[in-house]
Amino acid sequence: MIDCHIHSIWSDGEDKLEDIVQNAIFKGLEVIGFSDHALSTEGREEHMGPEKVKDYLEKLNVLGGKYAGQIKILSGLEVDYSIGNRKEIEESLRNVNPDFVLAAIHKVRIADQNISLWDYKDMNAPDVVEKYFRNIYSAIETGIFDGIAHPDLINHAVDLPTSYFDQLVDLCKESGVAFEMNAAGLTRDVYDLTKERLVQKSRYPSKDLMRKLVEKGVNLTIGSDAHKIEYVGGNITPIIETLKEVGAENLCYIESRRKVKFQI
Repeated sequence: MIDCHIHSIWSDGEDKLEDIVQNAIFKGLEVIGFSDHALSTEGREEHMGPEKVKDYLEKLNVLGGKYAGQIKILSGLEVDYSIGNRKEIEESLRNVNPDFVLAAIHKVRIADQNISLWDYKDMNAPDVVEKYFRNIYSAIETGIFDGIAHPDLINHAVDLPTSYFDQLVDLCKESGVAFEMNAAGLTRDVYDLTKERLVQKSRYPSKDLMRKLVEKGVNLTIGSDAHKIEYVGGNITPIIETLKEVGAENLCYIESRRKVKFQI
């Protein structure tokens, strides 16, 4: 089993890197990828700055050697992206060498307002939805990123038809940028606009979107998005089973900025 989206105390997770590694070995995982938050252009305290990123990557390198033969440990960064912060991100990445860099959209800027994906009513505005997708398209077009973290996260706030993702699917196929199957979505409450409250009903990753991604031959990665050690590897198996149902034969992980496919 594989889990390529895990957070630790180096950003907003609750557990130490080595404790997570040992837990993953105990659970039988073969490959894990840490993707701690980094290089925020908004100065968020829980996001690692460039110097801390170097220390984090060195620590992961040491752990990779220590546990070689028991588990493959990949070093990744999850970087918040918005149109306009490309140069800052490129400069911050210039002297670091993670295995992979994921773009993430957690906020959408409209005029002078930063709208969080957890601002449920505001996220349902058509211009906010449009800007969300434009940020993702732009992130792919920069060539900076190896994959997009939880590109369908918007579905926990907005009930979008699969057709909204058509252009994104095509861009991922053309660019080779990986689309992440984020397992946290299976247990995340979603917003019901008609009831104006959260309900316990998963909306992502959707089976229809999985089918479209598989039919197009898009590179797919998978991760639990665990912020606590007990969630490492969580919900990976049911997502893989659904992917198999729609015809998927492989997934990939990213090592040294290269996609490595493996059979599921």
